[in-house]
Amino acid sequence: MKTKDIAKEIKELGIPVIIWGYWTQTTQYAAWALEQFGVEIEAYLQTDQKQIPKVEGKLITESILNNNYPEYVMIKGYIEHLMWDDSVYYNRFSGCKRVYEIIDSNDMLGIVEPYDDDFAVKNHDKLKEIKSAFCDELSVISFDAFIKLKVEGDNTEVKKHLLTRQYFFEDAPWILSEKEFYLDCGAYDGDSIRSFIEATNFNGGGIIAFEPDTTTYQKLVDYLDSNSIDGVKALRCGVGEKKARLSFNGDGSSSAGVREDGKDVIDVVAIDDIVSESGFPVTIIKMDIEGMEISALKGAAKSIKEYRPILMICAYHKKNDLIDIYDTVNSMVEDYCWYFRCHSPITNEGVYYIVPKERVNN
Repeated sequence: MKTKDIAKEIKELGIPVIIWGYWTQTTQYAAWALEQFGVEIEAYLQTDQKQIPKVEGKLITESILNNNYPEYVMIKGYIEHLMWDDSVYYNRFSGCKRVYEIIDSNDMLGIVEPYDDDFAVKNHDKLKEIKSAFCDELSVISFDAFIKLKVEGDNTEVKKHLLTRQYFFEDAPWILSEKEFYLDCGAYDGDSIRSFIEATNFNGGGIIAFEPDTTTYQKLVDYLDSNSIDGVKALRCGVGEKKARLSFNGDGSSSAGVREDGKDVIDVVAIDDIVSESGFPVTIIKMDIEGMEISALKGAAKSIKEYRPILMICAYHKKNDLIDIYDTVNSMVEDYCWYFRCHSPITNEGVYYIVPKERVNN
């Protein structure tokens, strides 16, 4: 369900709203989304012993909940809870009358663009073409499930098939070696590099990591330094079609990105220029760059054609990413296999995996 429909039901019930969770991005976004439709949060439930710095709103324990609230609505407040069956809530909390999960808050906040209600109908022929390019059935299922999630707010099918590990997951239908040359566009704090190293036993290749956010870049550098990881070059810049300086909203979170009203200014480089200048024989390109994927792909066209890397491209920031990324990459490559996977039960983390046929694991 979308938040507007959940809010309508909650108002009809007329009982307190409790969020199980506190001080997480998921919790804050859920509360904000409900408040946009006039739903106030009664309290946040803490069920562990963690020390927290500050909580905006009433924080209660499970004992207080049981003794003071005979009936209430429960909102899932931790991202991992979104994967739990509702029965977990009903069995544990006797006063819980309804359980909801807020999955479209990123759309409401503008972190990702929402889909139009007629997206699937309006783009039927193009979406059918894309699905015909997929090289396994899971891609077709995941693709349809992601569109249903975005259009209808229904994540039932996504949760059945999602992979929690992103980019470098087990049983991927492609071959990785120890000597990969990896471009990590949107490297954040090094989370994808960690997964890459675990998956490849990184030995003898290279990594170039791009991260424009000042706070996050420092976390990335600290991670690399503290783990003595050799063969990695970290660049505090973004990637795009050409060299430029762009307005940027840097807040130290995973959703920092280029914005017209951004308070900061960042340098942007083209991948083709970096590859050419460094002689970096790229074998994998990953992009999670908050809507800059199309621009960055255009700036990597020469490298993609020359080196035929595996492409791991996030396709959820813009409402036409599924189509535009397909068309952009498809115009550059031949003899590639297309895959699609979902990595989150909310309206993001839908990723294209585009693999040269010679690297497909048959």
